[in-house]
Amino acid sequence: MTDARLMVRDHLQVALLILRECHPERQDLLAPLHSALRAVEADIATDDGPLPLCVTTRPVVVGLDRRQRRGSPS
Repeated sequence: MTDARLMVRDHLQVALLILRECHPERQDLLAPLHSALRAVEADIATDDGPLPLCVTTRPVVVGLDRRQRRGSPS
């Protein structure tokens, strides 16, 4: 199970880097990603159960407005 946690941690770190460098207009997503990263790191340190719910339930779409996310033409 720790390998999955490490993979989630790595993906969150990459997402944070991409947001900072490539999507400055989406800085509103930094706080939730930092929170998820802290939760995963704490979970890795204790290694006592499933991944935190906040990490596994909500996908983050970066760089798309709401119409694009729904599949509507621009």
